Amino acid sequence: MLADPLDRPALVARLAEVGIPLDPASQAPAHLLAFAAHSGVLWRDLDDTYRLLRTDREPRRADDGVRELWRRYRRAYGPATPDDFAAWSGLPKRMTGDLPEVVGEPAAPTGAVRLLGHFDPYLLGYRDRSAVLDPAHARLVQTGGGFLTPQVVVDGRVVAVWRRVRGRVVATPFGDRPHIADEIAEEVADLGRFLDVDTASTRR
Repeated sequence: MLADPLDRPALVARLAEVGIPLDPASQAPAHLLAFAAHSGVLWRDLDDTYRLLRTDREPRRADDGVRELWRRYRRAYGPATPDDFAAWSGLPKRMTGDLPEVVGEPAAPTGAVRLLGHFDPYLLGYRDRSAVLDPAHARLVQTGGGFLTPQVVVDGRVVAVWRRVRGRVVATPFGDRPHIADEIAEEVADLGRFLDVDTASTRR
């Protein structure tokens, strides 16, 4: 079917002709084409057409593009493992088995505080989150179904969860952290500036 590039509606129509009907109004075409792309069968061009990938060469292991993505990922998320990288990138293990070490200086603690929202990339970068999120508190953040509750991060570690309640940011710290409202006050003010609303913080 992909002897020539096709856009999605044409490809869905061709699939129906060979007995694979997909409802074009559903997410089925997008998921099927994404699966085919992730499996190395086809690729999507910049003009939103799909074509077959070349099949006349053996798949390489960690080529220059994968190595560069690994380097950037480690600079943003390190320390992290190849398993973390594979889970984050969606690349198959055969392409992540020969990755170079990435050397970097560890950051010194500065007391930096950040309010992170739902599905912030920070936690999504790891398969094993124990380096930044104590497993004893993981269920307060990872509430099921891939859902991540907004988090308070201090020096890179998740120390509380937070939510907005009628103009106030309510933080629920893990363990004894009596001054959490004071710790996040500057971030809360910045959130209010961004949303153009009055905000204040409190401890639950």
